[in-house]
Amino acid sequence: MENASTAHPFSLAGRVALVTGGAQGLGQAIAAGLAAAGAHVLICARNAARVDEAVAQLLASGLGAEALVLDITDEAAVA
Repeated sequence: MENASTAHPFSLAGRVALVTGGAQGLGQAIAAGLAAAGAHVLICARNAARVDEAVAQLLASGLGAEALVLDITDEAAVA
């Protein structure tokens, strides 16, 4: 018999996760994993088309995500 802790041992429900570089590769996989664990994911990247596509994939899967287009190396952009 499963209890709540063994059925979902890693839950991020009700949490928000910011993933920089989340539009492709490892960052995208991390964003997908966090979203699958229940987090609402903010995917941050410089390329608008890529970040929009990454978010669209998560939304199509019924997961929560938003796109943020910015360059985290630009201090003014993140201030």
